[in-house]
Amino acid sequence: MSHRCLIHSSRPVRSGGASLVLFSVLLLIAGGVSLSVWKLGGKKVQQGPAVITHTIQRGLFENEVVERGEIESSSNVEVRCEVRARGNGGVTILKVIEEGAQVQAGDILVELDSSGMAKEVVEQQIKCNSSQAAMIEAKNRYEAAKIAEEEYVKGTYKQEEEQIQSEIFISEENLRRAKEYLSYSQRLAARGYVTSQQLEGDQFAVEKAKTELSVAKTKLKVLQEYTKRKTLKSLQSDIKSAEADWKSKESSYELELAELADEQEQVEKCTIRAPSAGQVVYANRQSSRRESEFLVEQGAAVRENQELIRLPDPTKMQVKAKVNESQVTSITAGMPASIRLDAFGDSLLEGEVIKVNEYPEAAGWYSSQVKEYATYIKILNPPPGLRPGLTAEVTIHVQRTENAIMLPVQTVYEHGRDLYSFKQAGENEWQACKLTVGSTNEKFVYVKDGIEENDVVAMNPRSLLDRVELPEIVEEETEVSRRAASEAPEKRKMSSGRPGAASGGGGANVGAIVAAIFSKLDKNGDGKLAGDEFPADQAESLKKSDANKDGVVDKAEMTKSIKSRMSAGGGRPGGGRPGGGS
Repeated sequence: MSHRCLIHSSRPVRSGGASLVLFSVLLLIAGGVSLSVWKLGGKKVQQGPAVITHTIQRGLFENEVVERGEIESSSNVEVRCEVRARGNGGVTILKVIEEGAQVQAGDILVELDSSGMAKEVVEQQIKCNSSQAAMIEAKNRYEAAKIAEEEYVKGTYKQEEEQIQSEIFISEENLRRAKEYLSYSQRLAARGYVTSQQLEGDQFAVEKAKTELSVAKTKLKVLQEYTKRKTLKSLQSDIKSAEADWKSKESSYELELAELADEQEQVEKCTIRAPSAGQVVYANRQSSRRESEFLVEQGAAVRENQELIRLPDPTKMQVKAKVNESQVTSITAGMPASIRLDAFGDSLLEGEVIKVNEYPEAAGWYSSQVKEYATYIKILNPPPGLRPGLTAEVTIHVQRTENAIMLPVQTVYEHGRDLYSFKQAGENEWQACKLTVGSTNEKFVYVKDGIEENDVVAMNPRSLLDRVELPEIVEEETEVSRRAASEAPEKRKMSSGRPGAASGGGGANVGAIVAAIFSKLDKNGDGKLAGDEFPADQAESLKKSDANKDGVVDKAEMTKSIKSRMSAGGGRPGGGRPGGGS
């Protein structure tokens, strides 16, 4: 009885290299081995090619992701240019401290060109002086207006009021005397001593005195009720106007002073000092596009708020590595890692994954469609002399299973959507065992079910296809192609990691093979494969499918090429599986 278990295989994470699905399909094309539609029937017991065997043993299974990265500090003091932008040219670096130098707080790091700003400071100082003179003049006018009001209330008004009151007093006295003269004249006139003309003159004098008294009283009333109010209003208006002018001139002066202080501060900011102690690291920005590069050096133009220097914390070092999208799903925070530094020889440092970015790194216009995700590995035991910028090789230990059943990748055969291993059941008798596998590394597949310890399996399973019983693949070609083309990205990642490559063993499906190739390589989804989408080790073989020599391979050309190779194979059953032998 053969072992039969439903396979639930996720894409294994491997360190570098194409997936096994792609590898096996490309092997078909590159090697030109024959493919043929093979109807699987009953098991044939006959002597075939020599079978290479392997005895299953338990052992330590390790799955690792190896990437290169760069040392950096997770805690950096950033030193930026704080000089205000002037036009599009920025500010020129005159002097910069040597990279790698140890500095203390207050040490000069960068000196920027301040000559233009120094000239602006002088011009602004002249403006401040003029504004200050105008402010002082306006203030004096305000104070003079206040004095004028006080002068009127306490001086001029009182003087005029007392003068009019004096006139009233004189008028009253004149009226009293005129009345007395009139009374005396009337007594004399009654005795005949005064003429009528003299009596009329005395009567006129009385009326004149009354009129003068009335005029004086009216004048006092006008002064008190009208002239005083009108004059005070005018003087108070002058005060408010002078005060407003003074405040305006004062505000202008303060603005000019603030501008002067800002210009002086800009000059001071041209000398950039270290905010804390540390080792100098230039904040260079590299890019394949020349216009987006920036190197901290004398003569370089610096824009406002641009980072110039970093002062990393040497006790908080980490490695930033970029992991291919095909591997990133298997990496999670907390996984252990080993770090090897080129500058430290063969010594290994301990690390731990602390973060995997959710979004891929920005790619340049020239880059391929392959995405990479920044992964940060904390260095648990940083040695002395560790500095940012050093190149490191990081080995992330994704899985480590003791006492695991492992199969060499060559022993695994893919049939349809399932994986099999051919186990020896007797002399010249072989049995197809359906496998449930976990992940895979460069050499071995971790098997969860379907095979046992000490079982003997074939290392070249393709040579035994005529001696084992496999279920017939009944799926239509169009259905297989549709599934391959519409397969979700995550599902493709999982399925591409299974050992084996082509569609179903005994029934080679051209449509499924082409769909698998394009789903893996056609990164921009245009239905064509260009030269930069070919794996380096398979580029020449794939270019042979370019029938019209236009530099790209479409699905029709790929299908025709595979069918041509199948026909050239003489109808022999085969498959181009990894690990298969003929």
